[in-house]
Amino acid sequence: MENSERGTQTEFEVVRMKNGSRETLTVAVATEVPCTIDIKGAEAATLMCTPSHLKEFAVGFLFTSGMIQRADDVQSFSCDPIRW
Repeated sequence: MENSERGTQTEFEVVRMKNGSRETLTVAVATEVPCTIDIKGAEAATLMCTPSHLKEFAVGFLFTSGMIQRADDVQSFSCDPIRW
């Protein structure tokens, strides 16, 4: 799953105050969702991330954490979208 139903950004209406003047505008803010990485059914970590490139995110985390030595160590990958 590359993108969630929510997308990688969400628009919010904000109020900006500058030199005593009030301005309302819409800004894009990165969306973050929890990503739980399971290894053989056991939870290894739950991290916040943008909902895109999740396989690369998970493999990079496993590598930098020392849990794998190379990407080929990952035998399978599945993404189960949760209720964001």
